[in-house]
Amino acid sequence: FYNDGLLGLFGIASTENSFLLQSLLLWVAVGFSALFASKYLNLEEFFPKLKFITSPLLVVAGGLVISAFLMDNTVTGYTANFVSLSILGCYFVAGVLLFSKKNYAKFYAIASFIPLVFAIDFFVLKNIGINFLSTDTVHIKVAGLVEMLILTYAIVYRMRAIKEEHVLRQTEMRIFLKRQETLNRQSAVKLMEEVYLENLIMHYDLDGLQIKLLQYISEGKDNAKIARKLKTTEQEIEFLTKELYNKLEISEQIQEDYRLLDTQPDYLYN
Repeated sequence: FYNDGLLGLFGIASTENSFLLQSLLLWVAVGFSALFASKYLNLEEFFPKLKFITSPLLVVAGGLVISAFLMDNTVTGYTANFVSLSILGCYFVAGVLLFSKKNYAKFYAIASFIPLVFAIDFFVLKNIGINFLSTDTVHIKVAGLVEMLILTYAIVYRMRAIKEEHVLRQTEMRIFLKRQETLNRQSAVKLMEEVYLENLIMHYDLDGLQIKLLQYISEGKDNAKIARKLKTTEQEIEFLTKELYNKLEISEQIQEDYRLLDTQPDYLYN
């Protein structure tokens, strides 16, 4: 718009050295474009060190623009334009490198490629006498309009992708918490069983064979498996189990439980 003199419609008069003001406006535009690219591509996650390259370049470009104004030197302005556009080139390369990881990066790279090429031709190559694409201001504006349309769709696509990622992470977190809850419950039950068995062993002064037998019974193993574990017969295991129950006074407790059941009214079970 500045090159076409349209800023006059807003009461902004053109200056004598329009090229230097053009370099300043380009530097400001590149700064906002770099901020958008960094946030949109989520470069803090994928390329966290990229800001250590682009931030100094942006400062250098700003310094060159100020120097060009102070010294009224167009060569310094050309250099400032080149450094400014090299920043956008860095983000374009980052978008290309993210092709295989994120689909939304493709939209950014596609949208920014043609305007970037036109900008390099118009602001850098054309000013040093290289006629590459014969870019005019109308090409820049059309490319910028197409870029805005693609990026508008890209932002909507990015928002949808973020929502899907958020839902997926919520699901993964629920599964993780459920698994942890199950593991904690199992650990608590196992701990209670171990404490209970330890109390039984200490209270009734069980020997090594009785401790092993009690452990296998608590794990739900049948007599055949216990006999194989202890390298004896099933009849011997039955005899040892009866002795263990008598020592633990389990049979008397079971009989007491049966007596309590017999005294209960029948309607409780009907």
